[in-house]
Amino acid sequence: MRGRSAWHPGDGPTRMFTAEQEAFQFTANAVKGTWPQAKKHTQWPGDGPNKGQKGDPIFDAFYATQVETVTNVEETQRRNRDAGAALLDKIGPAIVLTHSQSGTYGWLIADARPQLVKGVIAIEPSGPPFEATIIATGKAARLRPDRYPDHLSAGQGGERARGRARAAEDPELFACWMQKAPGAPARQPQAHPVVVMAAGSLLPPGL
Repeated sequence: MRGRSAWHPGDGPTRMFTAEQEAFQFTANAVKGTWPQAKKHTQWPGDGPNKGQKGDPIFDAFYATQVETVTNVEETQRRNRDAGAALLDKIGPAIVLTHSQSGTYGWLIADARPQLVKGVIAIEPSGPPFEATIIATGKAARLRPDRYPDHLSAGQGGERARGRARAAEDPELFACWMQKAPGAPARQPQAHPVVVMAAGSLLPPGL
């Protein structure tokens, strides 16, 4: 659903980030970003007044690699869940490593194949337990395991009650979300330990 593989109209519309959007989100955060921690993101390569922006040769080379992405988040998550499960059926047990947009896929694949996922390592993941705050608002996970009752021991579908884990401890931090008790446990939650790495911190699996 993302990359240079063929796109079919049945997959739905696509979108392409403009150079300005790329600079805002990824390459010139310190000068373009509007969220509290943006000023700390200074490691994009290059120097000069155009660092990380259109016209800088490093940025221009990066932007030339960018491709369209299917906009239907739920369908993208569904396809990647199914593809990840099919891959594990072929190769056997594995640790699933996700990053950014693919963060939600790890939870879904682990729930679809609990005996084959030996652990999930999520690096700066989109999705639970995070809230969208930069390019969107609200809960970051669109397609969650709790919308698929056949994958859950709870055996009930529908939206699960969600609440903030706690208030942010600093004005430059955001609060996380978690299911309210008793929640919707995965079929075998003990089958896969989880490590979430974000902003240089390790979050325990309970979040």
